Amino acid sequence: MRRIFFALTCLCLVLPLPLGAAQKPDSLETARRELKTRLSTLVDQRNQLTRTIEAIHLEINSLKIRRIRARARINELKALALKSSGRLEDLRREAAELQPSLLKMREIYGERLRAMYLHGPDTGLAIWAGANSFHDALTRSQALARLAADSREKLQKIKIRQKKYEKLKTSLAFKQNEFLEYIKDQQETEKTLKEMEQKNGGLLNNLEAQGKKLSENINTLNQAQARLVRTLAMVKTLPPEQKRGKILVPPIKGVVAAKGNLSPPVEGAPTNLNLPEKHGIFIKARPGSLVRSPWWGKVAYAGNLAGYGKVIVLDHGQRVHTVLACLGNLSVDKGQNVKAGSVVGQVGGTALVYLEVRKGAKPVNPLKWLRLGS
Repeated sequence: MRRIFFALTCLCLVLPLPLGAAQKPDSLETARRELKTRLSTLVDQRNQLTRTIEAIHLEINSLKIRRIRARARINELKALALKSSGRLEDLRREAAELQPSLLKMREIYGERLRAMYLHGPDTGLAIWAGANSFHDALTRSQALARLAADSREKLQKIKIRQKKYEKLKTSLAFKQNEFLEYIKDQQETEKTLKEMEQKNGGLLNNLEAQGKKLSENINTLNQAQARLVRTLAMVKTLPPEQKRGKILVPPIKGVVAAKGNLSPPVEGAPTNLNLPEKHGIFIKARPGSLVRSPWWGKVAYAGNLAGYGKVIVLDHGQRVHTVLACLGNLSVDKGQNVKAGSVVGQVGGTALVYLEVRKGAKPVNPLKWLRLGS
């Protein structure tokens, strides 16, 4: 339990602030990477909470199983104790009924023994002397022997019954001791379970509340991460025959044919060319520098976007869009036509311009489209 409480304390200490309370990142790529890290951290924390809750439930269930088994054993011992008590009462009753016969038999046996040994070693001679005949002497001798044997037999039976009684009494005492031990164990288990239920009642509620909060934070971060993608997905590309005359296009070739020759939006150097997934790049430029359209097209979106600052989305036709984010000022409005090199905004205080190229609403490597370094 101490390990569980320690883990919970650590989780409480590392819970992140809501997205809106975080400092504004210096760049969009930094924000994305931070967002991904925080999402992974939140998911790990939620999984840890889930494992902790499951461990507590398992411990409580284990105690409940012990309590059920202890109660079953108690009932079994009660039945055995009741059966043993009944048998013990039967033996006591038999012993009580046998006691008068035993006393009488001992009295008779004593008298016979005294009569037999009245003359000591000469008992046999006394019998022969007092007998009327040989047959009479033999009859008297055999009668005394039978009497002694019968008395011994009855005494032996009483002793056997007494031994059985003592044995059953010992067995009953052992069962009663075992019964008391299980009663004690049951009481300790019930006490422990009650304490755990009291301690873990509030703890489980707190864990569930934290898990709910983590899920909300994860959903919030997922929504922020997907907001730009959803915005671009909502931009509908018009068929080529409908957008001629509405979008300024070069007279001979379209944007796909110009791949690799699009003008960079601002004078500067890319800062994240070695990233494993180049969904977008940052170009470092002086604050206030003019940001230009890399190709002919139409402004599909111009405005603020949470986490990205001021953003411009340009539709170049042929399902190709460029995204310019982290701008300081915007110089165009939604629906406005632009041509290659047209000013669309200015570099902001971050001295970075985020550039992303999308083909069919999916990000592609901008380095293969732009004429960087020119």
